[in-house]
Amino acid sequence: MPVMTPDDRYNNLHRQWKRNRDTYMGQKKIHDGGEAYLPSLGDMDMRTKEGQKLYKTFKNRTLFFNATGSTVDGLVGLIFRKEPVNKLPEAIEYLSNSVNLTNQTLKEFEAKAVREIMLTDIVGIHTTMPTVPSGTSKADAEKMNIRVYLTMYKAEDILKVYYSNINNVLELEMIVLREFVECKTSDEFERETVEQYRVLDLEEVEGSRIYRERVFDEAGDLISEIIPKINNETFSQIPFELLSVNDMGKATVEDLVNANINHYQYNASYSWGVYQLGFPTPYATGVSDKEVPTTIGPGSFWVSS
Repeated sequence: MPVMTPDDRYNNLHRQWKRNRDTYMGQKKIHDGGEAYLPSLGDMDMRTKEGQKLYKTFKNRTLFFNATGSTVDGLVGLIFRKEPVNKLPEAIEYLSNSVNLTNQTLKEFEAKAVREIMLTDIVGIHTTMPTVPSGTSKADAEKMNIRVYLTMYKAEDILKVYYSNINNVLELEMIVLREFVECKTSDEFERETVEQYRVLDLEEVEGSRIYRERVFDEAGDLISEIIPKINNETFSQIPFELLSVNDMGKATVEDLVNANINHYQYNASYSWGVYQLGFPTPYATGVSDKEVPTTIGPGSFWVSS
């Protein structure tokens, strides 16, 4: 199986994850989803321009009430209404104010992780230590801002997860992660985003398990391989935490999302019925076929002999 191929266990969940995320994002995302969230009615032939125009009117007249987004944001706010208590060792106290390369605070990072768990029930956190050139002193490392930081991976970017029984404990043996990297182009004012795949695993070396990191490009070719070390010592475990409430199963908001989309579809049908039948319908009697009016509105009037 190629490195970029997701495990079937997670691949089958992608459709629901997308529903959850689109619903959370609100009306624009739902409207952009078209028939995935709002099937066309019987008189809307999507193979014709007329049918497509009618469906667009049908969809754009429907309000999507974003109960999911309001609920998730409200619950995250409720959880963090008080400052979380994080007891960090002195050596990594700086993480409270700068937990990653974007200088996100630990509280902001935690809130984002909680939101991800609500939407997909899965989020991954990788503890990363940049490679330090041999002979670099602690003072030089601090000067170059070489430090441990955290990287968060969404559920969709966790492609494979394998565990192994190590000393009668089920431990992470391999995980494959998808990343998006911004690269320079020949045009100094343009950047392109490319995919790469980071593989974290335990390699068997002389009877011991050693943690290593490998990076592959979009074609599956190896770009780099390193054996992370601290104080010249290797790791025997993968510094990655996979967080889940329901054992990587049903997301917290899934039932709410389904009800939210059902409400949207019901509201669309009702609104369309009101639009079609709710206007006053003129009815004329005592006129001949030739006298039947063909226009109506403030710019026209009827005359009968």
